[in-house]
Amino acid sequence: MFDHLGPSLTQGIRGLNVTGVLTLRAMSGLVSPGVWLDGAGFLVTPEEAAALLTPLLDTTDMAAFTAMPVQSSVIRPCYSAIDLNDKPQDLMVIDAFGLDAQELLQRHPMVYQWLQERVQPERDAKQSDPQNTDHAQHWWLLGQPRPHMRQQLAALPRYIATVTTTRRRFFQFLDASIVPDHQLTVIALDTAFALGVLSSQVHSQWVLATAHDGGEAQGRAYYHPERSFETFPFPGEDTGLTPALHDTIALCAQKIDDHRRHLLLHSPSVTTVGLYNVLAALRAGRALRPKEKVLHIKGLVSVLWSLHQALDAAVLAAYGLSADACPEAVLARLVQLNAARASEEAQGYVRWLRPEFQQKLTF
Repeated sequence: MFDHLGPSLTQGIRGLNVTGVLTLRAMSGLVSPGVWLDGAGFLVTPEEAAALLTPLLDTTDMAAFTAMPVQSSVIRPCYSAIDLNDKPQDLMVIDAFGLDAQELLQRHPMVYQWLQERVQPERDAKQSDPQNTDHAQHWWLLGQPRPHMRQQLAALPRYIATVTTTRRRFFQFLDASIVPDHQLTVIALDTAFALGVLSSQVHSQWVLATAHDGGEAQGRAYYHPERSFETFPFPGEDTGLTPALHDTIALCAQKIDDHRRHLLLHSPSVTTVGLYNVLAALRAGRALRPKEKVLHIKGLVSVLWSLHQALDAAVLAAYGLSADACPEAVLARLVQLNAARASEEAQGYVRWLRPEFQQKLTF
């Protein structure tokens, strides 16, 4: 199994002919960037949110504010890259999508005033730029509210997210109540099986190979939705995926997600990117530095590595590959499978990931 790639092997992977792979309909309509705020005034703390949503409460009673549930349709938790790479910042976003200015004023007057004072002046100052005219006219709304993404996520209790540009690529579940910002790429799938396939080294190598711009410029890899996701063929019964393997992949993925979530909640010094920095060192066979040794113990990184190894073995088997398959063999298999799936789709057979949603797409 390919736990680590050296520079020469990485260059070899990029040199493989994956430029001719095709976009698959089976993967369409499921990926989106997160929202773009275009104004820091949209972000509030839970205490500020409570005050804005409960204007009749005595504002001197902050204990009452912090004890109240503050999530509503107009103020929701917001995650950016730091929330995934490090720890959740506990920030919330004012998201008035679907409301015009008068509706917002009538329903949430304090929210309206907050945005009027903190966002409208900033938007007005940018109005001289023709590209920002619409943003100035709709100053109470996020700069890019991503209506397509909202349509994708509407029926899901959770979704998969990854940091768009990052040194350590990992995927995780986010609750449907969380608004992802533009630093995240959103994948509108909620199954642990999908999380497992995307979290595998098989997908990691596909991401690297399809990154035409070099992929890891300055040590930070960019996730291309069109290249890395929409061309990627998921395993199926035609590749060797069995019900048992499906369940194993799902179980491993859920254990990985639960493991990370538990550590972040109960270990103040542990961060997600810290875990994966140590994991990368273990995979490379590099001796751990003193700080890494501490994190290795507190973060149970060997346990995380074992979970990823089990996941990788199951995903490789689902593609009909052995556990010791080299990256070149994996990519050759994926290229062949992409062509086979594209041929199927040309003849009308599509292996939809979310058929009930994708077959009704209106965008």
